[in-house]
Amino acid sequence: VGGRPPLYVAPDTWEEVGERVKDYAFKRGGLFSDPIRKKLADIVDVSVSDSAKVAQISSWVQSNIEVGDEARNLGDVLKTGEGDAFQITGLTQALLDEAGVQTSFLMIHPAYEGYFDETFVHLGQFSDPAVLARVPGQDYILFPYVDGLPFSYIPEPYQGASAMRINDKGFEDFITLPVPRAQTYATDVRYMIRIDEDGIIQVDETATLRGFAAFAMRQRFEDLKDDERDAEARELLTYTETEVDDFSYELIDEGDANVPLKVRLRYSIDDLVTVTPEEVIFQTGGLLSPASLKSFSVDLRERVLPIRIYNDELTSKRLSIEFPSSWTLATPLDGVDERNRFGQAFASYTVTPGQIVGLQRVRLNASEAPSSEYGTLLEITGAGSKLHVPTLIFALSDEAS
Repeated sequence: VGGRPPLYVAPDTWEEVGERVKDYAFKRGGLFSDPIRKKLADIVDVSVSDSAKVAQISSWVQSNIEVGDEARNLGDVLKTGEGDAFQITGLTQALLDEAGVQTSFLMIHPAYEGYFDETFVHLGQFSDPAVLARVPGQDYILFPYVDGLPFSYIPEPYQGASAMRINDKGFEDFITLPVPRAQTYATDVRYMIRIDEDGIIQVDETATLRGFAAFAMRQRFEDLKDDERDAEARELLTYTETEVDDFSYELIDEGDANVPLKVRLRYSIDDLVTVTPEEVIFQTGGLLSPASLKSFSVDLRERVLPIRIYNDELTSKRLSIEFPSSWTLATPLDGVDERNRFGQAFASYTVTPGQIVGLQRVRLNASEAPSSEYGTLLEITGAGSKLHVPTLIFALSDEAS
């Protein structure tokens, strides 16, 4: 049939798709080897382990190469410090290859795009590039075009996702990306609470964040002025009933994306404790609630979206409440082990003269459910959870009264 040839011919096989990606992502340009070797000598200590090389190279690319306009080739990306996401991924792979690390170029089908249909041959099923770096005992999935993302972290939409591996010869195979254990990205919270004779409460809380939680928190504080940072830190308070006094905060290891981020908040509260001649009433104001309580609305009538928990989640809160030795806890603090399809709420407490020590833990399972089951979710995390302790009552000894 006469006429013009088609502007685009769809590939018939995944081998053809891989060939096209290879031609773009591996386009390194002439005289590329010498600059890459020189740059590698600047950023990598050859005596370190392969895992350390992966960390050093990934960190350097994130800090020095910006996502921008498409460059002619990877040589220009290295020279100008700018390229698109595919080229930045390709440059990272080239540096790792030169460092002796085994790699593959990946194209990922994110979980939020639904089912991957291997019989439908189209590059559009794979939207995001990454590098698979293999070292003894460990595989790393790198997204070097995302500034501040820890090199060992796989964002939730990519955990368990399908990916196409491509090498310098083209299509290699399909793989499934790993799903880390919940403990890998667990959040740990430590609460030190001290109540004095007059009912003034001193709180020292430290949250250790990993994975996306750490990444998102670092992004949240990036480029903020001092007064803006202070206001942002106050938004992190578990206690939100009234204003707090003597507030201070500290972000520990904020500048190192490859280690957990610790957020420490210190403050005092003067209106939660009522002291009477016979007893002391401590209204906890959320201090003894599940750590993730603030993440959920409790108005079930407004909950219309279905429940989607992409991955297993684990949050632990360790409590220490110190109080005058003349006070005796009268409120029973029973252990909790509540389980349903969404996960587990666990708590244990030890009460000794002048102190309560406790552990609260919430484990959420990856799951999907209609909005009608939201109340069941709140049995694990939320105001309906047995972990929520709204009030503690202390009896006073005769000496104190």
